[in-house]
Amino acid sequence: GYVYKVAASGATDHHLTTGAAGVVKLYVTENASGEWPINALGLDDGDDIASVAAAVNALCAAGYDSILRLKPGFYTCSATGLNIKNATLAMDSAIIDASAATSAFTVPGVVSVYGTAPTAIPDLSVSPAKGGKTLTFASAHGLAADDWILIYNPTDYSYSGFRTYYRAGEYAKVRAITSSTVVELWEPLYAGYTAANVDCYKANGYATGKIKGGHVIGPLGTGVNKNVACHFVRYANGAELDGVSDYTTGSWATSIENAINY
Repeated sequence: GYVYKVAASGATDHHLTTGAAGVVKLYVTENASGEWPINALGLDDGDDIASVAAAVNALCAAGYDSILRLKPGFYTCSATGLNIKNATLAMDSAIIDASAATSAFTVPGVVSVYGTAPTAIPDLSVSPAKGGKTLTFASAHGLAADDWILIYNPTDYSYSGFRTYYRAGEYAKVRAITSSTVVELWEPLYAGYTAANVDCYKANGYATGKIKGGHVIGPLGTGVNKNVACHFVRYANGAELDGVSDYTTGSWATSIENAINY
């Protein structure tokens, strides 16, 4: 069975209600194994994952970082799916079928590890050389040790002439703060950069989620969701896809963008 906690009568963040008039509000809690059972929201074999997505996504957005468990079964997905952020989604042999989805997804993935976009920090004032381990900024950077920095050249073809969106840049991790405008890096830079050509960002809100097992069928290759991936990873650091499988007639089955240590 499942374990629930009774919420206050005035609660608005409860997960579900019970009773003939829905008078008792409940929170789903972890089971004895320390796992949060998604099916405790009332999801059964054959049901639509979209019916519980808001509750699961809100839980993960609030910082839940343990194990979400989805029982084996066949589920549909008619709209926006699951974004687990920093949690681990254990799907085992569960199947999620989004092939009939017609409502636009707010996150372009049926099952996603989607973190927070990097935030801009001051530009560089000194052009760093390839192999260098120091970055000098034009004004106070506001960084701390072990922060992640994204160095990015927004100019089309700046990395390669094969695609317009092949743009130069890399991630770097701060080892130490030398001054309010200078940081030391853990590793040497892969490439050199002209300070005037690049923008810098702090990438500390990246997600660390893991998706284990399961099979996802993506939306059809036509219509509003043709670019929705079965598994979608963006703004992530150390995310994992382990033992997953997918199928789609859309643009891609698995999409990984803006990821560190994948």
